[in-house]
Amino acid sequence: MDYIVLSCTCRICGYAASYPRRLLSATLGALWAIVVEVSRGALRNVFHVCTYVIVSTVMVMIISGTTRIKKISKGLAVLYVVTFGICGAVYMFNMYTSCGMLITVKIMSDPELLMYVVLTLVILKLLYLKMSKLKSIKSYMYKVEICVKDVCFTVDGLMDTGNHLTDPYNGMPVSVIDKRAVPSDINIGATEKIHYIPISSVGCSSGVIMVFTASACHIYNSSMDITLNNVLIGISETALSKGENYDLLINPELIENGEDRYGIKSSSGR
Repeated sequence: MDYIVLSCTCRICGYAASYPRRLLSATLGALWAIVVEVSRGALRNVFHVCTYVIVSTVMVMIISGTTRIKKISKGLAVLYVVTFGICGAVYMFNMYTSCGMLITVKIMSDPELLMYVVLTLVILKLLYLKMSKLKSIKSYMYKVEICVKDVCFTVDGLMDTGNHLTDPYNGMPVSVIDKRAVPSDINIGATEKIHYIPISSVGCSSGVIMVFTASACHIYNSSMDITLNNVLIGISETALSKGENYDLLINPELIENGEDRYGIKSSSGR
């Protein structure tokens, strides 16, 4: 229930909370509810106050990722409204529908059946997250035709929003290709436009990566089609994708600002 309330709060407030953050916040709320439930006497009243003041605030801070009082206050207000709304709806559902009575009498009173229901919901949630992730990744996939002088080859590319690699010498964005994806008949070392730049990841243990200049890159999928000239591409010594679904990590700067920076033709579809 806490997870549902927190997810609704994130949607209303516009918090970009990841699944682990929402789960952490919901777990905190659930554990505290157990503490309150097992407490007795005046201590229980104190814990109730802590629930509405301290614990709720921490839960909102986790999902919002901020410590600003104004944003936290807004989140708390939305959290309470959503909580009261959902609890009221669940109460009405249980009291005035046959399905609600079935849940209350049959499922909630049978621990084993309740465990199976919860397990089923968890599995469905995990499947949904997996499908959503695959759908999200697919929307960032492109075909990329890379031309080195007069020789061209095509690879599958993924626009990596975490790739902000730039050339320190000219500030240009750098994409990264798996060395194995470069055809053997193309001698990258023969081109004059080769240099090395420092890098902290992408399979380069030495801390530098070789970068060459592709004379042209044709990037396209079902929703866009652009051709860019003089694109910088670094060569990774190790595989970029464990599942070998892509061989090129496309710098998002090429997709987002490539037309303005390179001034090359583009179209909305292929």
